[in-house]
Amino acid sequence: MKRSLRLLLLAALLLPPACSREDRLPEIGAEASLRFEASHESSPVRTALSADGRILWSQDDSISVFTAAGVSRIFSDVLVSEGGYHASFSGTIPLSATYRALCPADPGARFSNDTLYTTLPAVQRAVANGFDPAAALSVAVTGSEELYFRNAVSLLGIVIRNRDIRSVELSATGASGTFPAGSCAIFAGGALPEAKSYSGSRTVTLSGDFENDEVYYLAVLPGTYSDLQFVFTDATGRRATLSNKKPLTALRGEMTDVIDRTIAESEWVSPTPPAPGADYGWPELPAQTDLDRNGIDDNDPDLYYSHTFRADAASIRNYSSCYSAGKLHPVWVAAPMHACYLGSSGRNDSYRNDPLLGCLQSPKFTGYTRGHMVGSSDRTVSVATNKQTFYYSNIGAQLQAGFNTGGGAWNNLESKTDSFLCADTLYQVIGCIFTSFTDRYGNTVSPSTGTNSVGTFQVPTAWYKVLLRTKAGNTGKRVTDCSASELQCAAFILAHRSNASHKPTADDLYSVAELEKLTGLTYFVNVPSAPKTVCNASDWGL
Repeated sequence: MKRSLRLLLLAALLLPPACSREDRLPEIGAEASLRFEASHESSPVRTALSADGRILWSQDDSISVFTAAGVSRIFSDVLVSEGGYHASFSGTIPLSATYRALCPADPGARFSNDTLYTTLPAVQRAVANGFDPAAALSVAVTGSEELYFRNAVSLLGIVIRNRDIRSVELSATGASGTFPAGSCAIFAGGALPEAKSYSGSRTVTLSGDFENDEVYYLAVLPGTYSDLQFVFTDATGRRATLSNKKPLTALRGEMTDVIDRTIAESEWVSPTPPAPGADYGWPELPAQTDLDRNGIDDNDPDLYYSHTFRADAASIRNYSSCYSAGKLHPVWVAAPMHACYLGSSGRNDSYRNDPLLGCLQSPKFTGYTRGHMVGSSDRTVSVATNKQTFYYSNIGAQLQAGFNTGGGAWNNLESKTDSFLCADTLYQVIGCIFTSFTDRYGNTVSPSTGTNSVGTFQVPTAWYKVLLRTKAGNTGKRVTDCSASELQCAAFILAHRSNASHKPTADDLYSVAELEKLTGLTYFVNVPSAPKTVCNASDWGL
C-alpha cells in the first residue's frame, strides 16, 4: 500500500523541536522524489483504445503535477505496465498536502484556486480508432501517490467513408460563450473535473491521412453546441460541407458519434485559386499555399513546409520552416518568441533531418558553419525542444569568421533581438536572400554555390530577421486584436559578409514592405493591421 502524503506531512509537523536535522522528515515545500501510480476511469482519457474499449498508456506519456501552492513539475519518467493499462511517473517536486495532475503535460499550464488553466488544441492529429493524445485532457486530485485521472473533455466520433481525406473541420456555436477548443479552465476541486473555455476557437480541425471506414475522435470541451458544420477536405483540395442544425450536448467523458456517411461526388466543390494567405492562422507565418497540407507548396513544388511543435508540449508550436529542395537550404523559419520557451536545458548538438520534411536535406555546408535560424538559446525550456532546433530545416550556411561567431554581425543581431522579448509575444521570421544584395553601406554580395555530400547548395547573399510585437509589450492582447497604432514591425537585413564587431544600426533597419519587394514574400499575412510600411528606428532602440 502506498504511504499517505497527508500522514507524512502531519508527522513532520508534529516532530519535537529537539529532533536533530537528520531525524526530521521533509517539511512542506521541501523538494522530494516521488513516484505517482496512475490509473483512470473507464471513459476515454488516454492515447489509445484497446480492442475491448479500455484505455492504454504509452511510453510517450507525461504529466504536469502541481502542488497546492501552484508549483509545477513535468513528470516524464514513465513506466508502463504490460498491456498499457497502468503507468507510474517519477520525478521531483516540493512536498504538498495535495497535488493536482494534468495529462498530457503542459509546461504553460498553471494552477490557482482549485483550477487548472491549460489549452485544448484547436488543430488535432487524426488517429484511427482513437484521438490525438495532446487533446485528451484529464485531471487527477490526490493526497497520496495514487493518481486517479478523470476525463475533462468530450469526444465526437467521425466515421470516414471516403478515400483520400486529409482534414475534417468542425465549426460550432457554443451556448453561454462556450468554445469547443482553445484556452480553458478546469475546476479540479470537486468529485469530477469541470472544464470551461474562456478564450477559444469556434473551429476544431482533425488533420492527417485518414483511412477508409475507420472512426476518428475529435476532442471538444463539454457544452451544448448548435449550428454544427463539418468541412471535409480531400487530397486534391476539394471540400464538402455537411451541416447539422440540431443542437448537440457534449458531455464530459462521453463518446458521441456525429458523422457516419459517404459523401456523394456531387457534394464536392473544387478549390478556387486562393488569395495569398497562410495554411495556418499563426501570426508569424508568411504567405504560402498548401491547401491539402501535404507539406508541398501548391504553386511551387520546390518549396516544402514543416510545422514543428514542442517535443515537451505537443499543443505548443516550436517553429515553422520553408525549405527549398533545389537550393538545399531553408528559405525562412517563422517562430513565436517568449520567455515561456526559455529554461535551463542548454545546447544539445543533435543535428538531424527534419522528420516532417519530405525532401532531401543538407546535413552540412562545406566551407561554411551551420547557422541556426531560430537560435538554440531561444529554445531551452527542455532538452527535447532544444534538440528540435538542430533539425536541418532550421540550419543554414553562414560564414563563421565575423558573421556567425562571438562578436560577429549575425551574433550581435541575435543578441539585439533578444532585447525585444516582452510579456506579449514577439513574432519573428528569420530568412535568407539568394539574389545579389547591396546593403546601405555599399557592400555587394553576389550569388554563389557550394557542394557537399548530398549535392549543390545555394549560399545566401543576405540574412534577415523580420519582427512584430505590440508597442507596449504588456497589453495581454493578441496582435490580431490590435490596431496598427498599437503594433510595431520592421526587418533587420545583413549582407552575408565577414563584419566582425558590427552591431545593428538604423542602416540595417528596413520596413517590412521594403523586405517584401526584395524577397517577393508577404509577411504577417494573418495580421492585417501590421504597419508594414512604417519603420521607426526609435521603436527598436536605434
